[in-house]
Amino acid sequence: MRYLSNRFWGALALLLAGCGADETIVARVGEVEIEQAEFAAFVEHLPPGLRSLKEGRAADREHLQSMIDEELMFTEARALGIDTSAAVEHQLREMVRQRLVDRYRAQVIVPQVEITAADVERAFAEMGFDRERLFSRILVRTRVELEAVGRDLRAGQPFEEVAARFAANDLFASQGDGVVGWIGRTQAVRRFSIPPAVFAGLLAGQVAEPVALAGGYQVFRFVEDRPAALADYSAEVAEQLRKERLRAREEEEFERLRRRYDVRLYPEGEALLLRRSDRPLTADELNRPFYIYEGGAISVAEGLGSLQAVGAQGLLQDEVAERIGRLLLPVRLFEAEARKRGWTEAAAFVEWREHQRRALILNQLFQQVTAGAVPSEDEVRAHYEAHKGRYRTQEAVVVHELWTAGEEEAAALRAELEAGASIADLLDRPGVRSHVGIEGHGVREHGWETRLLRLYEPRYPELVRAAFAAEVGELVGPLESMDGYAVFRVLRREDSQIHSFAEARRRATTSLRRQRENERIGAFIRQLQDKYKDQVAVFVDW
Repeated sequence: MRYLSNRFWGALALLLAGCGADETIVARVGEVEIEQAEFAAFVEHLPPGLRSLKEGRAADREHLQSMIDEELMFTEARALGIDTSAAVEHQLREMVRQRLVDRYRAQVIVPQVEITAADVERAFAEMGFDRERLFSRILVRTRVELEAVGRDLRAGQPFEEVAARFAANDLFASQGDGVVGWIGRTQAVRRFSIPPAVFAGLLAGQVAEPVALAGGYQVFRFVEDRPAALADYSAEVAEQLRKERLRAREEEEFERLRRRYDVRLYPEGEALLLRRSDRPLTADELNRPFYIYEGGAISVAEGLGSLQAVGAQGLLQDEVAERIGRLLLPVRLFEAEARKRGWTEAAAFVEWREHQRRALILNQLFQQVTAGAVPSEDEVRAHYEAHKGRYRTQEAVVVHELWTAGEEEAAALRAELEAGASIADLLDRPGVRSHVGIEGHGVREHGWETRLLRLYEPRYPELVRAAFAAEVGELVGPLESMDGYAVFRVLRREDSQIHSFAEARRRATTSLRRQRENERIGAFIRQLQDKYKDQVAVFVDW
């Protein structure tokens, strides 16, 4: 039964392949017929890793048996009532709602947002991107040190002198006086956790309120200002402007639909949700409507659930209804409008919904079949001891790496690295990033290091091959990678080593649990084959 355990989920994804003109029946499971065209489409779309290891008719038999086994599981799921269970219905309802809302936003709201060059130029100044500020700070490790810095500054000690006492804490203020360098709004937010409003509004020379950082606190000020170039920030300004206009347009659409669908608070539901009592609400009370609108309602239970999901504690009574409305109503109204436009009736949507329903049914069935498959601590340890070779670190090359779209820009970055420029400063430039993380900042917590493994080679072949071929300390590039050019310096190599049990425990637990789940699913399918053997008929001689 190997092909079942390794291929099952891939096979499920292909079960709903459309049928062609050939309607020859190759098998029947109960009332369900498997047609030749359906089988052919199933096999044709199987990825190589999910195909039978056999060839010819032997492979056909395995593929057909896989389809039959899945229909047997649907038969059993129906017998157990899983196909109509509350869990399946709830998950499917949420998936449908999210798909409709995503499509509504993409097709109705997003096309109404247009950003012109004039918009970007105007927002460049309005959003505070039009200047860079000379950033100076004091980094301290403890609250006691923070309080001491505050006392010294209030007593009139020069900022530079106080910063000098903590210079060892700050690798970016290389002169020891706390001056980090010129930064723009983007760097302020991403790299130094300074809110945009503070970056824009703090007067030069004024000390800001301390900012909590990982491992300490930052006391900072801006020493002076200088103009910034629009070309350096235009892409970021456009993206920020687009996000703001999308939020505004979505709010306008929400208000329009709120009026159109006549959204109202339901007094009885509101009283139940706002009541102050130690008695828990009954099931009937939880199902009462809280908001009502044309064609739908939001229940008391849904309102309470939305507040709990976002941790909205301590709201005043007159704030609760509005908060629930903001959390739930836009989604419900966008869904209602999508349904009114007939999107749920389209053939592609009906097919997608059926595919999701079947996947949810099988998932619920598998949860029942594999319940209790979690191994004990002793079993995990024994598994680890027997298979230590599986739990090794991968050989790695650790680099400082930069990527940019143009070869000339990459060559200039290399020259700056050779001259001693900081990797952090270079990564904060517009258009410069790393292969790892969003715009390079995903590696900030790891000293801006990129750890390359062999398994990344299919995605970044040129970078990985070059890194493993380079010597420690070597500067490489520019080289083509990911539709641009990369430059990197090899910092160190890491050899493969066996993990300790503590390090491997989670992986070993997962591996053993999956092994047991596959065994249980295989045994379960064999039981179904025997249980429903009288309902299965195969009409081909393979």
